[in-house]
Amino acid sequence: MKSSVKQWIHLAQQDFAAAERLLSDPPMPSIVAVHLQQAVEKCLKGLLESAGVRIPKSHDLVWLWQLCKENLEMDFELDSTPLEGLSAVYMDSRYPSGHGVLPSGQPALADVKAYRQLAHQLLDDALSLLDTNRSI
Repeated sequence: MKSSVKQWIHLAQQDFAAAERLLSDPPMPSIVAVHLQQAVEKCLKGLLESAGVRIPKSHDLVWLWQLCKENLEMDFELDSTPLEGLSAVYMDSRYPSGHGVLPSGQPALADVKAYRQLAHQLLDDALSLLDTNRSI
């Protein structure tokens, strides 16, 4: 595996680990959502890097996932509902606003748990894919 791909995946794993710690009592859903968004984004960019695709300067997870599907042979799929919700997290997450982290306000704990499941699945599936393609 290319060093740059390893770096993307390592950074994704760190964001995921941070999210896991922040889910403890009391949970901080908005901050957890930001780390999960970053974990998914970095994992998708690592997959794109493994395929030799120029990494776009975008935080749109739905579009990045589409690029992955177009450029890699993958035998797994992601649930589009939490992917879309998680993609929306990036936009307003780092600055104060009248709405919070999402247009609908702070993410519910149930939504954050769905985001966590999506990020966990993606990391597991990506690692399996990359491990089977050691020449990447």
